[in-house]
Amino acid sequence: MKHSTEHVPSTTKDFAVDAIATSNTYARMKENIGPLVSQKVNVSERRTLRAKENSLLGTPSSSKGWLTNVEGQASKAFCKLCKCSLQAQKKDLSNHANCKKHQEAFKFSQLGNSSKKINTFFNKNITFERKVSELKIAAFIAEHCSILAADHLGVLISALDKSSSVLSDLKLHRTKCAGLIKNVISPCILEELIKDIGDSNFSAIIDESTCVDTKKTLCIMIRYFSKTTFKVKTVFYKLLEIEAGDADTLVKAFKDQLFQDGLDIKKLIGIGIDGANVMVGEHHSFSSILKEIVPHVAVVKFVSHSLHLAAENACKVLPTHLEFIVKECHNWFSYSTKRQSDYRLIYEILSGKKPLKIDKLSGTRWLSRIEAITKILEQSGMH
Repeated sequence: MKHSTEHVPSTTKDFAVDAIATSNTYARMKENIGPLVSQKVNVSERRTLRAKENSLLGTPSSSKGWLTNVEGQASKAFCKLCKCSLQAQKKDLSNHANCKKHQEAFKFSQLGNSSKKINTFFNKNITFERKVSELKIAAFIAEHCSILAADHLGVLISALDKSSSVLSDLKLHRTKCAGLIKNVISPCILEELIKDIGDSNFSAIIDESTCVDTKKTLCIMIRYFSKTTFKVKTVFYKLLEIEAGDADTLVKAFKDQLFQDGLDIKKLIGIGIDGANVMVGEHHSFSSILKEIVPHVAVVKFVSHSLHLAAENACKVLPTHLEFIVKECHNWFSYSTKRQSDYRLIYEILSGKKPLKIDKLSGTRWLSRIEAITKILEQSGMH
């Protein structure tokens, strides 16, 4: 079929030009498609023909990168973003490209393209001077103050000198500070301690306690002669979390920790413990079980704990009203600001000095009673 502009009224000239352009496009399509146009084809072949026609007409411009063909099915297309099959029709592809599900998947894929590659996070971007500075600050905080202070201290130090590349780049807050103390400083200090002890004899100071969160812990300190400083040193060794507070659990935790750090338990020459029954009991206690392993070990009770027990027994022979007076002297003033103010005013008028606060009696620290009694006697003029 041929199209021509001859014998066409001038009023329909523009329409004729559009028809010729459409005919030429169809002719090019027919040349690319081949003899399928002139043959009688079945329904599936017609669909294939229509898909090829649409592929020549073009797909939406936004389909680049997410649309691909389906192998063996010329009438199908596959969306790599939504993971679904589509009809290879221009209208179907346009509708899918404009749907909400595809738009969200497309935005997510663009975020992935704009993000940094994972290997960029492993590049060495922290200088050696900055590492040393952060470790020194973390060590200072671990020894002198709370880790919570790292949030303000790190910002303060970095703002001291903007011209210094080390200080201006310094970034240290409580999370990083705690990580440096736990994962860098602590293992290094422990390694130096084990190396300094070596094969020398040592003694241990051991105490079991229960924290406020009901977790039982075993604190161990080591006393040894340092070959580097030529002095006898008493240093903190380990704080272990234990499941129970019985003698078997304590001995096992102590032995396993020494073996893990490479210390010979046969080099243990003495232990310092409190007077609890689980520690120094005659039968099946920590000290009795440990003596079966190391017969030469010397067991030394804490002198201060023994003095506390002696003071407790001594107070039992005194009249009970003496303890009542000492206790109530503290209670009378501690719960009233007005009483404290009146007492301070009267005491300053009589003696010309400021009164000292009366200590509270402790239920476990019996030696603190002498401090409370001394202050009462001094302020009453009887001392």
